[in-house]
Amino acid sequence: MRLDVFGDAGPYEVVAKVSGTECAGPDGAAPVLEVRADGAKLAAWTIAPGSLAPYATPLRLTEKPRRVNFWFMNHFATPDCDRSVTLHSVEVRRSAWTPEH
Repeated sequence: MRLDVFGDAGPYEVVAKVSGTECAGPDGAAPVLEVRADGAKLAAWTIAPGSLAPYATPLRLTEKPRRVNFWFMNHFATPDCDRSVTLHSVEVRRSAWTPEH
């Protein structure tokens, strides 16, 4: 999924509500969702199986819009299971965090 983020310069937080299903494979069982902004990795979330849960990562906006992408990194399936991720909602909100750089 791709999201173009516009706003005043400053600190923000990307919050996604995500659910997933496990399927044991060569790279583990849990699904992994990676969050990138303009190609740079912001976070890699290991999604707990079962119910919907919030996941968050900081994002700094500058004078230009940022492109945020969500990448499902480790799809795997067998006849008995299918590892998956469902991205239910995404919110970008102002944050009080202060980045070190």
